[in-house]
Order: sequence, then C-alpha cells, then structure tokens
Amino acid sequence: MINQFEEAFKLNPVAKRCKQCDKPFNAPHSKVTLCSEACKAEVCNEVNEQIAKDRFLHCQSEFPRVHKGANIVDFHISGLNGRKELMLAIAGENPVNAVEVAQKYVFGDIWGLFLSSPQSGIGKTRLGLVVLAEMARKGVRPSASLVGNGYFKAIDIAKIMESERFDTKKKLTSALSYSDILMIDELGFENDKQSQEISALIQEREENQLRTIITTNLDYRMIMEKYGQKMLSRIEGVLYSCTGENWRMRG
Repeated sequence: MINQFEEAFKLNPVAKRCKQCDKPFNAPHSKVTLCSEACKAEVCNEVNEQIAKDRFLHCQSEFPRVHKGANIVDFHISGLNGRKELMLAIAGENPVNAVEVAQKYVFGDIWGLFLSSPQSGIGKTRLGLVVLAEMARKGVRPSASLVGNGYFKAIDIAKIMESERFDTKKKLTSALSYSDILMIDELGFENDKQSQEISALIQEREENQLRTIITTNLDYRMIMEKYGQKMLSRIEGVLYSCTGENWRMRG
C-alpha cells in the first residue's frame, strides 16, 4: 500500500526541505520530511541519544554516602556476619537475623522484601544491596532498559514518572513495572502525587510477583498514612521492622 501511495505522487512531487540537513528535495508526498536514509539514521541516533541522556539524568541513583565507591559486586551475604545485631521481624513473628532473612529471600520465591525502621544507619540499605547482588549472581537481573543494577532511590523513580518526555516516561515506567528485580531505597520522601504513583508501581509489581526490595525510615503507621491501607495490605506479609546499632556512629 505504501508503494502504491508513493507511486501516485511521482507525477506531482512535493518540494520540501529536509528537517535534518535542510537541503531542498522532492518528497513523494507531504508526510515525508527527510531526504535520505542517512538523514533518517541520524535522526534515529539523536532520538536514542536523547532517551539515553534522559535515562541517565532521571535514573542514575547513587549509593548512599556510606557506600561511596562501592560496586554492586562488593555486596555478599557473608558480609552481613559482622552485623549480627541487625534483627528483623514481621508483625506477630519472632525477630530473626539479617543473614537468615537474606538467605530466605534469595533462595526462596518471596516477591518482596520491605525493610522499615525510623532508625538510620542500622544497615537497611546494605541488606537490600546484598540481596540485590546475590539475586544477580543467581541470574535474576533488572530490565536492560534500566541504568545500573536495578538500584533506585524512590525520589529518582518519582522524577521518571514526572518526565515531560512522553517516550522516556513510557519506556522507563514500563521497565520499572516489569523488571525482574528492582530495589527502591529511601521510600517516603516523595510528595503526595509522587507517593500515589510509586504506590501504584509497588502494587503492580506485587500483582505480578516480581522481586522488589524496598527500604524506608517510615514505620507501620506512617506507611499506612502516606500510602494507604490498600498498599499496606499488599506488603504486610513482607514488611520487616528492623532494629540494630547505628553503624555510622562508630565513625
């Protein structure tokens, strides 16, 4: 059909200027804006570069200051042995050590690991990174569309969802929703609109039973107030209250 359509315009071509190189050319019809395959390739490359740039700006979450210079491969379950005081408990159950929780998650089939504590510096993020690294060693890796290793700060995910570039937002939001694994760090600093979008993302990942690691300084009550009962009901079975010593205070 396209060839027949173009043939019909051969007798009456449209004089235009190429949108890429600005050279005059005779277009077979009014919808053609580029004069050659080379110009089409240049435009395609520019679009891809812009998407990559947007992805970097919106998604390049850095590890917290305490982990500066670290790479995801530096995190191992064995490294948690020095933090035996980091204890985690699901409501109604006895507290267990971080190593046990990590092993249960990595070698089990639990979709979520939600680490909650108002205490800072006790190792929530480190535990999340350990699990993320061990899952990668098992072959469970994030979507290729996501920068890095699947680690994001919640506020960076909020920026993705507020992107003014529709293509970027659509592709990255889809990648976040369907990536085999995702870590969301420091949940709770978003505004109300952003919180609703991140809540919807977490609920979608729970529905699809996709591995999701989340850390937050919010407690049970604060999570319910900020994200609502619906999300809380989704995560109750994977919501761990964390207690431990503040390692940052050790210097």
